[in-house]
Amino acid sequence: MHEIPAIEKFSDPFVFAQITDNPIAKKSVIFRHFHAIVICDYLMHPNRSNIENYYRSMSTLLKQPENTRLVLYLPLEELQDAPDYFQASYMAAWRKCLRFEDVRENFNLGDSLEISARDENFPYVTKAAHLIPWLLKYGYLGEAYVLKLLEQGSDCLVRSICDCEKMFYNIFFQTSPEFQLRISKRARGLPKRESKPLYNSPERQSWLEKLAEERWGKLTPRNITGPFSNNYHVWDIIPPTGDKIILLGGSYLKGYSATVSDIDSYEYDADKMQIENYCDELSDHLNIPDQNIAHICLNTVWISERSDLKEIQNDCIRRYLELEPNSIERSQSLERLEQDLLQYRLMHKGIKRIYENVSEATKHFIGIDGASAFYDRRYRRIATQLFVKYVFLPQL
Repeated sequence: MHEIPAIEKFSDPFVFAQITDNPIAKKSVIFRHFHAIVICDYLMHPNRSNIENYYRSMSTLLKQPENTRLVLYLPLEELQDAPDYFQASYMAAWRKCLRFEDVRENFNLGDSLEISARDENFPYVTKAAHLIPWLLKYGYLGEAYVLKLLEQGSDCLVRSICDCEKMFYNIFFQTSPEFQLRISKRARGLPKRESKPLYNSPERQSWLEKLAEERWGKLTPRNITGPFSNNYHVWDIIPPTGDKIILLGGSYLKGYSATVSDIDSYEYDADKMQIENYCDELSDHLNIPDQNIAHICLNTVWISERSDLKEIQNDCIRRYLELEPNSIERSQSLERLEQDLLQYRLMHKGIKRIYENVSEATKHFIGIDGASAFYDRRYRRIATQLFVKYVFLPQL
C-alpha cells in the first residue's frame, strides 16, 4: 500500500479534511485550491478571457507573506501591460525579495557543493536583482530607484545588480547612457572574488560526469506539474517488507527522470520519527519536523505493508503544520519545498531534458547565468504552477 505525497493532500480540500477538522486550516486549503486552479488554468490555456482572473488570483497570493518568493518565478511576458493592482502586489513582493541571499548555483546548474567544501568566497546572489532589466523595460521600476539600490544595498545586492550590466546595453533592455555609465563604474570598482572548491568529493565528481553525458531535449515528461503520485507504479521498485517504510521521490516521481537511477528513496523510522541515513552533513537533522528534511517528508510517496501507514504519515504531516507562524523553521520548510520542486532538479536538468534551445533569449548574458532554465518561459510557467499548488503549508 502507499500514501500520496503530503503536498498533494494540501492541494485537495476533500483529502485534507481527512487529516484535520481545524476549520481555519481547511478554509486556507480551499482558498489556496481556488486560486491555484485559476492561475494554472490560465498558464495551461492562456487567452484574453481568463487573463484578468489570472492577475487577480496572482495578486491575491502575492499579498500573503509566505508567497513572497513566488515573484521570482512568474512568467515574464505577463508582466507587460499588467493591471496596476497586479503591479503593486508584484513590486511589494519583489522588494521583500531584495533581502534574500540564495546560493547562486541553486538558480543555475545546481553545483552548490557540500557545505564543508565551500570557501569564504562561495557565491551567493540576490536573485530578484537579476529581474531588474525586465522591470525597467516594462515600467515597474525607474532608473533612479535602481541607482539608489546600488548606493545603499548590501554587497550581495550590489554585485547582483552589476551582474546585469551587459543587459543594460542590449537593444531589448536599453537604458540611458548616464545609467549605463553609473552601473559600469560601480561594477569596475567591485573587488574580484574568486571561489574554488576546498575539495572535490567522489559524489560531486560522479554528478559532474553524469551531467556531461546528459542527452538534452529528448524526454517526454509525465505529470510534470502534478499530481506526482500518478507517476508512481508498484512495478518500478522492489516493495518494502515487514514494518519498513520507504519514501520515494526524485526526478522519477516528478516526471522527468531519464533512468531508474533518478529514483530517490529514504527509510522512515516510525518509532524514532526520523529519516534514516539521509546524508552525513545533515546527520543532526533527521528528526521531524526539522526543516532540512521537509521536502523528504512532504514531497514523497510513502510505501509500506503496514496497515497504519496513513496514520504514521499524517502524524508526520501534522508536526510540520504545527510549526509556529513566522518561525524560521516554518519559513525554511517552505523554502525546502521550493528548492525540491522548482530547482533541484527541474531547473537544473528536467527542463533541458524535455526542451531544446532553453533560455535562448538570455543565454549570452553570462553575468546573470543567462543559460539557466530559470529564464526560460516554459520553465517559468511550469514552476509557477508548482509553486501555487504545492509550496504551501496550512497552519494548524
